[in-house]
Amino acid sequence: MPLWNAWFGPTPRRMHDLTAQVHAVLGKRQKSELDCSDSVDKDRKEFNQQEAYLLLDIARAQATVCRLEWQLVHVKLDENIALGNLYKC
Repeated sequence: MPLWNAWFGPTPRRMHDLTAQVHAVLGKRQKSELDCSDSVDKDRKEFNQQEAYLLLDIARAQATVCRLEWQLVHVKLDENIALGNLYKC
């Protein structure tokens, strides 16, 4: 069951979607490199590259959130185990 994050939705599925988007942007950029003949194409290429880097930054941030959520789950589990042991005494 994927963890739910109020900002990003189910993180594992979203990570896959973002990876696909990054590959799509990079693929468009590589195809447009063949057609670059004027300054408009050059500007478009630069924009596509910036968009790809932005998507990568978003994917990294979501991966960090996912990792922190898992760490929080483990800490909460350890806390509950410790409280359970305390109440046994």
